[in-house]
Amino acid sequence: MNAKTKEKDFSGSDDSDSTSLWECVPISDYRVPTAPADKVVTSLWLSIRQKYQRNQTVDIEFKKEQELHALPQARLAHLAPSLPWEYAAAALDATLRDWLESGPSNHRVAFFIGQPSSAHEEIVTLLGRSHGAVEIAPPSIEQILSRDESWLNHWPSSETFWVLPKLEHCYLRHANGLDLLRRLMSLAANGRLGKGLIGCDSWAWAYVQRISPWPSANAVTLQAFDAQRLQRLLIGLMKTRTEKALHCHSAKTGQAITASVNEGEHPAKEFVELAAHCRGNAALATTYWRKRLRLHADKDDTSGDETTQEDTDEGEAVEHVWVGEMPNEPNLPPGNDEEFFLLIHAMLLHGGLPESLLADLLPLSSVRSLGLLAQLQQFGIAHCANGRWRVRELAYTTVRKLLGSHDYLIDAF
Repeated sequence: MNAKTKEKDFSGSDDSDSTSLWECVPISDYRVPTAPADKVVTSLWLSIRQKYQRNQTVDIEFKKEQELHALPQARLAHLAPSLPWEYAAAALDATLRDWLESGPSNHRVAFFIGQPSSAHEEIVTLLGRSHGAVEIAPPSIEQILSRDESWLNHWPSSETFWVLPKLEHCYLRHANGLDLLRRLMSLAANGRLGKGLIGCDSWAWAYVQRISPWPSANAVTLQAFDAQRLQRLLIGLMKTRTEKALHCHSAKTGQAITASVNEGEHPAKEFVELAAHCRGNAALATTYWRKRLRLHADKDDTSGDETTQEDTDEGEAVEHVWVGEMPNEPNLPPGNDEEFFLLIHAMLLHGGLPESLLADLLPLSSVRSLGLLAQLQQFGIAHCANGRWRVRELAYTTVRKLLGSHDYLIDAF
């Protein structure tokens, strides 16, 4: 596999002299952006505060930010939409090109590992469709619990390229919930399943490696977004979503934040902090970015415009957007830490959990589990989407640190 690939910037520019925005690498080459020294101290203090002062919040606002307002939802959705995962799929395609173009005798199975919220299933699906692959859905919960191997018995022929986008939904941490996973990994290792690409959440991958270790050389992931690439990604995306001349400013300093960083210049501090806080996860960074975008509404303006606008001497419409401080992290509810940790950990290991499985997978009653879920939802830690309870994006960094500090198995990213 190629270690890296360069793709054209989605904004239409062909910046061949700069680092590619979308890059796939072996998981061992993933590099977490470093945090500024002052943020390390702040992070330590926040961890201590969350542990001993859960019900207290710190709300520090700068005067400039007090004058700003959140963007209306319609405008926010337009300026900061979902990330263009088709470019990630193109980067994955380029990285796997030699393997994809090899003959049918190459029955090796490859893995694409994605961090939470990073759309690994969508990326794998997009690649599969571009190559005419057969897409394989996960087994049902009933099939997993009953060890029903009919799911494996109906696999495509060994000459057919296939993709399995969600390995995290192919097992359960249960006495009967691992047999299909072990069987799948064994058949894949022996080449009996033919050539295929498996997508897997990074937390499930950490668990799978404990159950059925797989050579890391066959697993790739999106490289972490450092501050410079993150600045290009998010500011550049905003500029392509408006017909006006968009100007982005720091709410703290008033300084302009541009889409490009010239040689010898440092990325904006906002993006250095954001890249480090989200550990290079562009999807998480985008969530924080949306929360930070602000506008300055003129008190005398009754035009109803959604953003601050003005005209230049040339008559060009100008749009100003401001970047505020990082949003506050949610705290765990008061109560039994270990019960909350068990529930959160199970949600992460399985890529979300249906309510019906809580009593089967946890040493807690169904009533108790539902009560804990209600508290996690109230405190902004968890929510239900598509029938599965998941950790909210703005809570992910907090719970990952807490689980790691209590010796729970965490992902490698």
